[in-house]
Amino acid sequence: MMHAVRKRTPSRVALHRNGMSISILNFRISALARLHEQTNGDWRERDLSVLFRRVHTAAEIQQY
Repeated sequence: MMHAVRKRTPSRVALHRNGMSISILNFRISALARLHEQTNGDWRERDLSVLFRRVHTAAEIQQY
């Protein structure tokens, strides 16, 4: 069964609302995720929390 309609994930909604800065952060997250999968095979909770804290801070800085 093929589904033509793509699910709108929260990241997509944020992308529409906040524009380019979020898409750049999104791109960096996905690139880091791919790199991490190649090296470690799976995410560790600690790594994720550090990554998202950095991204959150970067997004806050860009608002001002």
